[in-house]
Amino acid sequence: MSNESPIQHPEFEAICREMSRQMRQQVYISLGLMMVIGAIVAVFVMLEQRDRRSDRFDALLNPMLLDVSEVVD
Repeated sequence: MSNESPIQHPEFEAICREMSRQMRQQVYISLGLMMVIGAIVAVFVMLEQRDRRSDRFDALLNPMLLDVSEVVD
């Protein structure tokens, strides 16, 4: 029997390194997916706000256009 502790055993270290690599890979994949989902949500929110803003702008602009057309006539 060797005098190495189980923690210093080469096979144990290799297993720990592999598990650490796999966990790190899973974390990166999870973060990437969250970023993609966040970007998709942000696009939908921006489109919704743009629609609301254009509706509000149209509501503000329509009375002005009517006034201008009356002045032109």
